[in-house]
Amino acid sequence: MTLISRSKELATLMSLPAMDGHIILLAGAGLLNLQIAPALAMSFISGPTAILVAATMEGSLRERILASLLAGGIATLAVLMAAILGTRLVNFLNFDLLKLFGAATVVLIGLILFGLRIPSRIPMFVMILGLITSLIWRN
Repeated sequence: MTLISRSKELATLMSLPAMDGHIILLAGAGLLNLQIAPALAMSFISGPTAILVAATMEGSLRERILASLLAGGIATLAVLMAAILGTRLVNFLNFDLLKLFGAATVVLIGLILFGLRIPSRIPMFVMILGLITSLIWRN
């Protein structure tokens, strides 16, 4: 398994809060500030599943650290973009549908981690389909 493929799996897990509406809701409520940033990062970006995946990655210590740093950087950018753009997109998205697709994505990633043979691109496809669907069927 290459460094890029390990980083991609971890980055997908770590950037889920940016895709399923959690960060958008926090930003819209004004709860994203620097005083509680470490707590938010631990609870949203590097949740228990992401930590478990990072701990069980194969490869040398250097490769695992690089993969984790790369994934963390990608996830941080995704969360920043969600916080910036999300507050502007609140009027255009159906959050009920977005939450359903986010839940389906989390279940799919969990099944992949459990060992079920599901193509690795399916969770990203479900997230994109959720964004498109929530744009079409607005409240």
